[in-house]
Amino acid sequence: PELVKKLFAVGLPLSIQSILIDFSFILIFSIVNGMGLEASAGYGICCRLNGFTMLFSVSFGMALTAIVAQNLGAGKTKRALSFLKMSFLFSGSIAVILFLWMEFWPETAFALFTKDPGVIAAGADYMKSFCFDILLVPFVFSANGFLNGSGHTRFTMVNNLLPTFLVRVPVAWLISRLPGATLYGIGWAAPLASVLSVAITLIYLRTGRWKIKRI
Repeated sequence: PELVKKLFAVGLPLSIQSILIDFSFILIFSIVNGMGLEASAGYGICCRLNGFTMLFSVSFGMALTAIVAQNLGAGKTKRALSFLKMSFLFSGSIAVILFLWMEFWPETAFALFTKDPGVIAAGADYMKSFCFDILLVPFVFSANGFLNGSGHTRFTMVNNLLPTFLVRVPVAWLISRLPGATLYGIGWAAPLASVLSVAITLIYLRTGRWKIKRI
């Protein structure tokens, strides 16, 4: 029973976070759908490309969770921090390359999915602003992996949900209501939310509360 209790304490916040984050993508999809067929199709391709561009950051973050848990369990705090820095460095280096591709040549990426010029133009319009999020997610996922490994899954849940539902979804909705709204404007909602998440994480790390054992 004690082990099951610990499992739920760590896993339940991550489950809730995953469900609600996916729900937020559905909300944004519904917002974009109101902007027309080409915008909807272009955004759909963006979601596919987003999964690819963030794959490296997500993978490093997942690996970091296990490594940090092992090192903190062994009392090697400095070593755990060094792995956080390495994860950010490796995933960030790849992110810079992907950012340059999506910022300056997004049409080449969308052309892999469709030949419709309208869809390509709409998707590229969104990606040129959204791609700044690619530069921020290496830190977000590395920090999430680090804090999850230290057992602070409730903090990562709150830190991911607050920017999503206080910034990303509301900003996307508000911009979509402006006269002449475009996908380029809506694309800024994601990096703005990530900026808030990074700021909250940095403050939390500086407090040293992550050193308190949660499991």
